[in-house]
Amino acid sequence: MAILDELEIDHGALRGAIVTLRETLTEAETCDIVAARLQSLLGLMSRHLQEEENALIPYGERVRWIEREQALHDHAEPAVVLRDLQVLFSAWRVAPTQTLIIHLCRLLDELREWLDEEQRDIFPALKFAAGTVNAGGHDANP
Repeated sequence: MAILDELEIDHGALRGAIVTLRETLTEAETCDIVAARLQSLLGLMSRHLQEEENALIPYGERVRWIEREQALHDHAEPAVVLRDLQVLFSAWRVAPTQTLIIHLCRLLDELREWLDEEQRDIFPALKFAAGTVNAGGHDANP
């Protein structure tokens, strides 16, 4: 299914943006570079969440149980992380501080955990629901 492949590619881009941003935080980079990389991550994440929401529409109840199961795990909803990152970005532009860096690292960890769980739980279920993999997780159309 092409849309799921695109979402997985988005996950790779988001992971790359997270790594780049974290590396920037550990280097002696300027606040403007951190802000630019954070803004890039925000754009990627915002677009990805919209595409993902559109991709889930056809599957309705077939994947809702996975979302309910995920809600039991200790991590924030992606939309909440996005909103918090947007607030942090606004604060960063005014006065970057060590406290903001700590909070940003925590949010990046939340985002990474969400990507891991989707890759592990949601995508295989969507592929199964779409009939592109069999129950054993193998490609149904070799």
